[in-house]
This record gives sequence, structure tokens and C-alpha cells, in this order.
Amino acid sequence: MDIVVRMRGGLGNQLFQYAYAKKLQHKYNANKIILDIREYEKYKVRNFEIGSFRLNNSVVITKYFKKNYKYECSRYVYYFVSGVLMRFCNQNLDFLFPFLSKYGLFYTARKIYDDKLNKSLDTIFLYGFFQDIEGIDDVKVSLINELVRTDKSNDNFKEMLSNIKNTKNSIAVSVRCGKDYIDYGYGICTAEYYKQGINNLKSNLKDYHIFVFADEVLRAKKMFFDFKNTTFVEYFDAIDQMLLMKECHYFVISNSSFAWWGSYLSDYSGKIVYVPEFWYPNKKTKTTHLIYPNVRILEL
Repeated sequence: MDIVVRMRGGLGNQLFQYAYAKKLQHKYNANKIILDIREYEKYKVRNFEIGSFRLNNSVVITKYFKKNYKYECSRYVYYFVSGVLMRFCNQNLDFLFPFLSKYGLFYTARKIYDDKLNKSLDTIFLYGFFQDIEGIDDVKVSLINELVRTDKSNDNFKEMLSNIKNTKNSIAVSVRCGKDYIDYGYGICTAEYYKQGINNLKSNLKDYHIFVFADEVLRAKKMFFDFKNTTFVEYFDAIDQMLLMKECHYFVISNSSFAWWGSYLSDYSGKIVYVPEFWYPNKKTKTTHLIYPNVRILEL
């Protein structure tokens, strides 16, 4: 059996998709994970990133996947119908997951259900974002072992990594406020949210240092101009930023899949992760499937 994943979105979403494919590979003893990256020929907002990691030998990355009409036609219909339902009814097609999975079509917007796969199938197809802790926890350790860059890290990265690792109490703050985020309708976390989260952590910490990761660094600097012991993590690509963020101890993050992974991958036993009240537009974080024991929802 092979697993074909239609890759979509930025680094955080790519990790959700790949992690779930790894879980299914283990569950069904699948031979290969094929990452279908055709979508990035047109999608210019984010790049395909995880190919820069040292993924295991069973992974094939291609934009020339041989066409399968069941896959192509069903995916197109699913995309079209779910778009109409979401626009007019604020409803997705996640409830169809158990039915579609019987035929090897693992299609869902975010939530992962128990699949009903007919195990005689040669190929299964994944399409969605799979933003669900249930698709990740079982493969976290093996995934972390693969999240190593294939190219060499530069001196600036090594210096910043050393600074973070040598900080007794490192606080990572992830700020997402770029135009692409606004265009997609996501709420932007306020400066008050970040400051409250930081202050909550500072009240119980000594010798702390704040590391700010932002997609719009100039705006972030205006938010935190009055905070001492702060370093803005600038001039690094998305992969380096995530590898740096995961070495921190405490987190105040935006409603972003990138920020979620940066905090989730941290193996600090006493970590605390503050998240905003709303994660998706009009959907409270407590109703998502992204909560794990270290997470605290900050409601202002």
C-alpha cells in the first residue's frame, strides 16, 4: 500500500499532513508516503518546506504524480462542495470522513475520525489539513528525529541556538500579523493578549529572556518596544525559526499552525503554552482538537 498526500499550505500545515501520513503508514504497514506537491506551482504564498528536512527513506516527493481519476475527480468535487457549504452554511464535510475513508479517500478539513478503510486497497489518498492532536502524538518522537535540515546551518543560526539554549527561562512569543493572514480572515492577536501572557509567565520566573518570532518584525517591535530582555529573531527562514522556537521553555503563541508546532515540538517538561481564545474565525480554541496538557487558553 502507498499513501499519497496532496500537500497544501505553509510549514505548519505541511507538518500536520505529513505526521498523519506517518501515523497511517505505521497503522497499515504502508510502503511509501508520496508527497504530491503540484499545488505549489500555483500557490505562491508559502513554499513547500518539509523537503528540506531529513525525511525517512520511504518518502517520495514529486509534482509528477501519475493521475488517478478517482483521486482527481473526488478531490475536485470535495473541494468545490466544501467551499460552497463553508461560504453559505459555515459547515465543512468532515462528517463524511468515516464513509469516504472506506474507499481510501482520507478527506477532511481538520478533524480526524476513526477510519473505515478497506484494507485490500493499494493506495490511499489524503487531502486536508488534519489539524488534530489525534493524528500526531503517536509519531511525535519519530517525527522529531526527522526534523533535521539536510543542508548545513549557518553561523547566525548556531549563535541564536546557543543563546536560546543558554537561557535559563526562555519565552518564545510568536506573532502572526501579515497581510496573507488578514486576507484569509484570521483574527490577529492583540498586543494586550501577548503582554498578558508574557506577564503571567514573568511573575513566576527569574532570569527570563523573551525571543520574538514574527512574520512582520517591524510591527512586532512596536508591540514590544517597552519590554526588557527581548530578542527579535530576524533574518531566518521558516524552518530555522521553527527549529529555534522548539528549543524554548515557555510560549505565548498566535493562532497559527506554525506557532502551534514550534511550541508542541518543545520537549521541556515544565513548558507552558498560552494560546488565544479564538483559533479559527468564529471558532473558540477550546472547541478545536489542538489542546494538550501544557496548553492554557488566555481569555481577555
